Amino acid sequence: MRHGEAPLERPRPQSLISAVVIARNEAATLGICLAAARRALDGQGGGEILVVDSASADSTARVGLESGCRVVTVRRSSRICPSAMRRLGASRTDS
Repeated sequence: MRHGEAPLERPRPQSLISAVVIARNEAATLGICLAAARRALDGQGGGEILVVDSASADSTARVGLESGCRVVTVRRSSRICPSAMRRLGASRTDS
């Protein structure tokens, strides 16, 4: 670089972080959780949030969608263990 020239700017690699939030009947508190996750991701350059809704009887899925998240709804009458829900969510992310 010669004197007076601006340094070359290299494009910053875009990192994509995916946060998987599993929920069942959490409409009352999910919005606060997702807002905090969004702030954390924005501080790291962005990313996606995926909500895995475990057959909620309330508006959990709608809260996720209204928060700008992708939502996967599991419609099963029996409960699925949390680790299976996390694996399902991770398999549906973009990262």
